[in-house]
Amino acid sequence: ALNSAWNTQLKSFAEISFPTDGDRFFADGVKTLYGIDFMTWYQGRLIRHLRKLVGLARENLLPLMPELQLGAKMAGVHWLHNSPSIPHAAEYTAGYYRYEDILKVMKELDVELTFTCLEMDDSDKLRAPFYSAPRSILEEVSSISNRLGLPLNGENALAISNNPSRYDNIASALKLFSYKSFTLLRMQNIVDLQGRPTSEMWPFQEKILRGL
Repeated sequence: ALNSAWNTQLKSFAEISFPTDGDRFFADGVKTLYGIDFMTWYQGRLIRHLRKLVGLARENLLPLMPELQLGAKMAGVHWLHNSPSIPHAAEYTAGYYRYEDILKVMKELDVELTFTCLEMDDSDKLRAPFYSAPRSILEEVSSISNRLGLPLNGENALAISNNPSRYDNIASALKLFSYKSFTLLRMQNIVDLQGRPTSEMWPFQEKILRGL
């Protein structure tokens, strides 16, 4: 049955191996039937891990805190997303092969999604060696979540300092995709050690807090 599906002449399952050339696999092999099946299995292990952790949390936390809403965080693995030779290689390595499959399981498990890199844009999507497209991934994941009715929460990935456009990116994402909440990482950028507002407090307050 496997030979029929893959158009191979294998004599035993022992002849099947993991990809041995990463660049070649992400360039061409991932498009083959073997590659599709491998990536489906690989992402499946991540989904299995998700199910296990949510199950443990539900078993051990919810009896103590029944009002608690469980959530899961998905990282914005945006490097090489737009690579002309090995597109999505970083995402696939992380197990993010088909976002919708993962998000459907989150919906099934009744967990909310927290997504990262809301402050970033696609300015490096055509620049080697980055080919980084965090905004494109955010829009894809957020759109799927909205369609599935999966609640969204967001956060930034990097520190924001003297860059109003980062706050604009966050504000637009929160509004466009109906995010429930936003967590600012690196609070020390908007208040000093004495708790006094820094110059970053105003754009954060005006663009983010007033928009939520």
